[in-house]
Amino acid sequence: FASGCIEVAEPPPEYQAIGQPIMQGLDALGPQWDHVVALLITQGTSTFICSGTLIAPNVVLTAAHCLDVAPDAAINYQTALPEDVEVLFGYSVYDPDEVVVASVTLINDGYDRQAYGVHDIGLVRLERHVDVTPISWLPTDLQSLEQPQTDVTFAGYGYNEQGIRGDRLYVNSNVDVVETYELLYSMKRREGGPCGGDSGGPLLYDFGGSYVGGVTTYGD
Repeated sequence: FASGCIEVAEPPPEYQAIGQPIMQGLDALGPQWDHVVALLITQGTSTFICSGTLIAPNVVLTAAHCLDVAPDAAINYQTALPEDVEVLFGYSVYDPDEVVVASVTLINDGYDRQAYGVHDIGLVRLERHVDVTPISWLPTDLQSLEQPQTDVTFAGYGYNEQGIRGDRLYVNSNVDVVETYELLYSMKRREGGPCGGDSGGPLLYDFGGSYVGGVTTYGD
């Protein structure tokens, strides 16, 4: 799923992220948000933060580009090693309730790092099951993204408007589809929405229950 963002001039010193703040975001507190997790990906001496969604007791859905550790100039992607990926549960990455190391990291075979957002799907298998209720997938017989003004919720651990990162936030929005291509939905930029550090986080629907219907990826 595409959402607008630009580079941040000063990345945070500990966990690096790219993008502008979530505007008008609210604290995602309570057990109903436990399935929204943070990923810490280590690459050399740097650690990067992304977001993800627990979709099974030991599986996290995220964005492929979060797990792609190839150099910027590389044509082909390089999947992060499992031992370099940690999944953090809880409201803040600085005081997590639980930290679990990955056992398997996977990037969608159709992912193309030269084509922003296309098949930008990754999976992380945890080394053990966690005592957290996974989110449900959006059933195919429910409302489609093709319908305009679909109400959705984004969540993740990216920056807020005060420049603070690492806390789990959410923002309610709606989808006004501009374009669809290769499983990628594009929407117009709004004041409230996801960006840096929120990559890999969920796009959620509420149809008498909460469902995950997409993953936050790139934008412009």
